[in-house]
Order: sequence, then C-alpha cells, then structure tokens
Amino acid sequence: MGAIFIEGDTKAIWEALTQEEKLNKWFASGATFHIPELAEGEKVTVTLQPTKESQLTQNNTRTVMIDTIVPFQEISFIIEGDAKRYSFKLKEDATGTTVRVNASMFDQSLERLKTMIEKRNEL
Repeated sequence: MGAIFIEGDTKAIWEALTQEEKLNKWFASGATFHIPELAEGEKVTVTLQPTKESQLTQNNTRTVMIDTIVPFQEISFIIEGDAKRYSFKLKEDATGTTVRVNASMFDQSLERLKTMIEKRNEL
C-alpha cells in the first residue's frame, strides 16, 4: 500500500482522479482514459501505449469497472480479468491531502500527480 501527501486541496486532487482529460496528463506516460460516466458500475477504457517506462511493445487496452465512489474521499475500481479491488482514498487536513492507494504499482503515477498539483500546473 502506498501513500503520498500532497499540498493541495482535495477538490483539485479528486478532479485529477476522476476527469479523463486530467487523468490522461498524470496517470501513466502514454495512458489515455475514456470515462463515459463517472458512476458505480460504469466501465472505463484505459489504453496504455508503448513507452520506455512501460516497456510495452504495443498498445494495451483494458476495461476497468468503477466499483465505489464516495466524492472527495474514495474511488475504487476492478480491472477486467483481475479480481482485486484497487482504491484511491483521500484524507484532507489543514495543510493538504493524503492520497492512499492499496497497490504499489501506482507509486510513479502518484508522484506525477503530486508534482502537477503542487506546482499548480494546468491539469
């Protein structure tokens, strides 16, 4: 399980986690998301493109089902063909927000999210 503290408000972080145009900018190098509707049970398409980071040799498209949405607190999902439930949980305090993820495979993406939010880059 990974966690990162981000000096930024929960609303900005939530938007970065749930809006496809923002996810496309920070989640993974070469990743694109298509979210028809942000709702529990909805299917999201994620396409990963070959990059030096990913070591993919061709595009890899996955279907992800949104499992849980608690606005500004948690979003979880299940990757098709994988029984594990992955979740992003947010906890705000006076100086920022801690984002917890239950899988280390998202650590690099969390670092990119932190950089974008803290530098106030357009997401």
